[in-house]
Amino acid sequence: RFGDDARVPFALALTWGLFPGIAFQEGVARATTSLVNGGVLLKRMAFPPEVVLAQPILSAAAQLLVALGVLFLLMPLFGVLPAATSPLCLLPLALQVLLATGVGWILGVLHVYLRDTAQVVVAVLQAWFYLTPIVYSAEAAPTGLRGILALNPLSGIVEGYRAFALGGPIPWGGLAWSAFAALVAVGLAAEPAFAQKKGGTAVIAQEAGPPTLDMHFSTNIAVRNVVMQIYEQLVTRDENNAPMMELAESFAEST
Repeated sequence: RFGDDARVPFALALTWGLFPGIAFQEGVARATTSLVNGGVLLKRMAFPPEVVLAQPILSAAAQLLVALGVLFLLMPLFGVLPAATSPLCLLPLALQVLLATGVGWILGVLHVYLRDTAQVVVAVLQAWFYLTPIVYSAEAAPTGLRGILALNPLSGIVEGYRAFALGGPIPWGGLAWSAFAALVAVGLAAEPAFAQKKGGTAVIAQEAGPPTLDMHFSTNIAVRNVVMQIYEQLVTRDENNAPMMELAESFAEST
């Protein structure tokens, strides 16, 4: 059994926390690398970066919605009927998407400048997972840990899923804190994002000035550093230094 509710099997309560937790991790992790991985798309099609950042989160949310729908159908097999408040599960789902979007936008932009961000994010998300009442109930957590759980905006979301789907006290306070944290995260991410405008002047600082901007007549590193920001190449390299197409539609490697 899970927590103090003896009528809910542990596997069922665990799943109602595990599915949202995994979806949150997947959405944020993929959003972190979305701008770098979608660099060619952004440059060739002038694709809005906000859409590229939000796509992994919305995709994870859609998969979560399908998984929760299947879970509703399987609940009677565990001897538990969905609670009358089950439709309100859309509330924590919306808060989860909002929180993941804010966090994903911030980390996605940070990863453009600091390429080790993705590796750090994986470790942080793993710690965040265990600091969220997913595999245990908040009531079963040690007293010293409950203060941290209360500050964790994902805690209210996970407990909200369980309360609305399985019945029980609804954590309105936790959901309110999750909503506040999600709005703050989106606000911090959206302000610089929407402040950016197309066009303007690009300022590039380097030690040496380029003698020319024609790469056909120079192999100078200073020329390369500037020109690569202006012209697109037939083939470029991704963050793992593997070849990828930019202007070319296809290429073949010969040995």
